[in-house]
Amino acid sequence: MKIKIVSYIFVFVGAALLIVGYFMFQAKATFISESEVVDGVVIVTLFGIVFFLVGMGIIVGRINRQKKRRRLLATGRKIQTKFSEVEKSINISVNRKNPYRIITQYNEGNELFVFQSENIWFDPSSFIQEDQTIVVYVSRDKMNDYYMDVSFLPSPVS
Repeated sequence: MKIKIVSYIFVFVGAALLIVGYFMFQAKATFISESEVVDGVVIVTLFGIVFFLVGMGIIVGRINRQKKRRRLLATGRKIQTKFSEVEKSINISVNRKNPYRIITQYNEGNELFVFQSENIWFDPSSFIQEDQTIVVYVSRDKMNDYYMDVSFLPSPVS
């Protein structure tokens, strides 16, 4: 939820800066030199573009993950994977907190496939037993296109 709000703030600030840059260009203020106006327009517009694109990137990424999840739930092959471990993702940090990921394994023939859940912002270890199987939906075409169903976990309280 917090990431969703942040993405909308980035889009709003980016759009606002683009509008300000547009009006600065249209006004061409007479009380300062034209080169200063052009410099200001360029700077404000560039900041606007960056903020807008970051916000839109977050929103589009979330929409694509939701589409992938729905597609795999509807058309994917459901497999039972064996719980392996819970790992802390040290590469990501928000407010000095790191998310967790559930790691599972699945054997098919001679091949061992390892699956990771999406980021979970609380430690799910106490909700998983050592011998538990966890459902993963995989694409019929490729095993690396998957969605791990973690709906058995409680919803975090904000």
